[in-house]
Amino acid sequence: MARDVKQYPREALIFGISTLPKLHLEVLAAVAKHIDVHMFLMNPCQEFWHDIASDKLQIKLVRKAKPSSIENIKDLHFDRGHPLLSSLGTLSQEFLNLLGDYSPVLQDIFQVPAKPGILSTLQTQILELNDPATTEKKIIAPTDQSIQVHSCHSPVREVEVLRDALLQQLSQDPTLEPRDILVMAPDIESYAPYIAAVFDGETLEKQKIPFSIADRSRQKESPVAEAFLKVLALKGARLTASQILELLEEPTIRNCFDLSLADLDQVRQWISDTHICWGIDGAFKERFDLPPLDNNSWKAGFDRLFLGFALPANEEALFEGILPYDGVEGSASVVLGNFYGFCDQLFKTIETLDQSRSLAEWGQFLVDLVEGFFQTEAKDELITLTRQLQDLEQTEDLSGYTESIDFEVLHCILQRELSLASSSGFLRGGVTFCSLLPMRSIPFKVVALLGMNDAAFPRKSPTVSFDLMTQEPQKGDPSRRQEDRYLFLEAILSARNALIISYIGQSVKDNSEAPPSVVVCELLDALDQGFKTADADNVRKHIVTRHRLQGFNPVYFSADQRLFSYSHDNYAGARALVSQKEKLLQKSSSSDKEPNAFMQRELVVSEDNLKTVTLAQLVKFIQNPTQYFLRNQLGIFLNQESDTLQDQEPFRLDGLSNYQISQELVEQILADEVSPQLFELYVAKCILPQGSLAAPTFEKCVATARSFASKVQSFTQDKQPESLAYDQSFDGIRLVGELTGFYSQGLLRHRCASIKSKDRLSTWIHHLAFCSVTDEGATTSARSYLLGNSSKDLTYNFVADCRQHLTELLVLFQSGQLKPLSFFPNAAFGYCEEKLKGKTVTKCLDKARLKWLGNEYSVGEYKDADFDYCFGRLNPINEEFVRLAEQIVEPLLNSESEA
Repeated sequence: MARDVKQYPREALIFGISTLPKLHLEVLAAVAKHIDVHMFLMNPCQEFWHDIASDKLQIKLVRKAKPSSIENIKDLHFDRGHPLLSSLGTLSQEFLNLLGDYSPVLQDIFQVPAKPGILSTLQTQILELNDPATTEKKIIAPTDQSIQVHSCHSPVREVEVLRDALLQQLSQDPTLEPRDILVMAPDIESYAPYIAAVFDGETLEKQKIPFSIADRSRQKESPVAEAFLKVLALKGARLTASQILELLEEPTIRNCFDLSLADLDQVRQWISDTHICWGIDGAFKERFDLPPLDNNSWKAGFDRLFLGFALPANEEALFEGILPYDGVEGSASVVLGNFYGFCDQLFKTIETLDQSRSLAEWGQFLVDLVEGFFQTEAKDELITLTRQLQDLEQTEDLSGYTESIDFEVLHCILQRELSLASSSGFLRGGVTFCSLLPMRSIPFKVVALLGMNDAAFPRKSPTVSFDLMTQEPQKGDPSRRQEDRYLFLEAILSARNALIISYIGQSVKDNSEAPPSVVVCELLDALDQGFKTADADNVRKHIVTRHRLQGFNPVYFSADQRLFSYSHDNYAGARALVSQKEKLLQKSSSSDKEPNAFMQRELVVSEDNLKTVTLAQLVKFIQNPTQYFLRNQLGIFLNQESDTLQDQEPFRLDGLSNYQISQELVEQILADEVSPQLFELYVAKCILPQGSLAAPTFEKCVATARSFASKVQSFTQDKQPESLAYDQSFDGIRLVGELTGFYSQGLLRHRCASIKSKDRLSTWIHHLAFCSVTDEGATTSARSYLLGNSSKDLTYNFVADCRQHLTELLVLFQSGQLKPLSFFPNAAFGYCEEKLKGKTVTKCLDKARLKWLGNEYSVGEYKDADFDYCFGRLNPINEEFVRLAEQIVEPLLNSESEA
């Protein structure tokens, strides 16, 4: 070393170090024999505080001592000093003691805080090693807000409260600039979306606060990098429908293949209709030890789509064993081409990932992958990712390793590199958001700490049983808990004007309280010991602010100086809330409008649009008035069936598919048009289970259909049905449509399933229409029949006052276009059936509520998405429900009987 000393620099400068292990200090001591080594350390106290002990440590030492040798804890002559210094400064205390063993030349540079206020006073007490328990308490000025602690309900409320607090600081201090503000959090990654939403969501230019977020992983910071890793993660995956569509939902990938968000809806529909589940083709499935069948694969789906585009629309004829998909024409063909181009390029890329390459070759391959899959206006993201991939060649040169490596090794390297935190957003001129890490103890006028929750800070580091450092810790050993406690002390000392702390202290469910981090509790305890208010109130009451669940709570815009908001959007919401409450208070007790109703007033609809109603419209309305109103008047479509794509091929038919196949078979049998290729058609549709399960599953459906068809044929006597054009007027309302299913016995409706409430309502409306055009002398033949795949079939007798019932239903139809009606078929049938049995009103209502709420044996009607949307906050089994049930269902039951 002595021979090479001339090659060393003249001096070494070390900044921002809170602690070092003894081994590193020995190395620095050896270097200091040849050059000057300068260490710049932050010492929180100008006095000798190396032997002070916190209350907790004193108790621990007393317990270790022999009881006979100590009569009182005072006999040990402990010095506590300031409680925050002795409790939070253990890390620095041990390091300074360790550093003293090397006899360094010390030069102290301390500055006593000169500003008035609780924060500066606290910093002075720590600097001068004053124990607040032994001195007179300082009085806090009522306007002193240099230390603030905010208890919130959620992370987003923390950020909203922080934004208001910062706007207050900026308005009160003209010299304060956003660059003078530092905000830290134990996990900045989890707060980053809320920070961007709140600070970027400000619409008023004068209230916008510039900011930057540091310490985010490159993967989370860049959508391109995150999508890039998603593509690589498909290596060895099943390539399910949801995985592929999830990639296309990334704008950077979607733009590269000229696909829009609207196009994705079409693509999703194609995938669902062609029953694509997973796998490129049959050969791909063989890798998973499965039979090489193309069913439910991407190949099978694209074959159907392209053949449907090439051939005329006909979904009932096979071509070379493939069933063309009807529905790809016009501009949809362009979407299909772009979608196929994406899938083809993706599948080929994934196949090539099996090859081994050198680092340089992998770098070029991945650069080409980025250029082929990603397109974004944020060119910097693409350039940054490309440079990181090009660095693989430099890594190869530096390491000298030129052998080929497998993809798994490369993937591990990329995941590690892209998950590293980036400090690119640190000190960019605006408010700096960053993680609570060492080397952040830079003096800022305002220091804020987010997420100081009990379980979040101090952070816990996982330990393993074979870690000897945890079994016999030495001075200078790394300790995540002690580091975090000292970081909190550094944050207190770094704040020049204000220290703002927030935590989740209230539950969003029941508003129950939760404690803050233990270090925040220690800070509040120290303030209680050293300070008091002018009116002798608890110091915590002055410092801690409990916030409301919502930012638009009217209290934030009242005279309360503790709760305030600068948000104009929340102000508008608070005004609307106050206005609504005032209106509710002014309402008379006889008002029939419920405060929590879906609509407080009816829609305004042109009467001309309600003068003509079709039979189909009336049926749809009566079956579910709420759904009809939402879809036709408000344009709200609530999909009750899950739109989640199926990632597994069917191993058995679900209830809906079983019904659809059986019903279709019944119609073909009744029409004597059973196709000889029917089984092959369903196999080509990929609805049936694969392989040997397909034939028995289909035969079971055929048996069910033939049994039910014979039941229907015994009624029809193999005669073909007749139809009748319908056009009648009811008090100025025209009802039009076509009545089908006429036989000599009457009107027939059949369903190869159990009869439900909606089937009975549909048959009832058609029966009323049938009766309204029946001659007076033919009333005995004016009957309707409803056959189901069960022992209970229903008959409807002639209704003399059918026109009156139709008029009432049409009036309800008009009313139902103005607001949702409280008519729920299952609950209504339950109520009226009990009433016809002579049960009391209470029993009838109990039955209706049972149908509405359900129990362990049945699903409640309230789970219908449309009903829940409009009536989920109410008890809809009310007077209006009873009136509608009696008006609609009771006449039906009076006419209905078992066949």
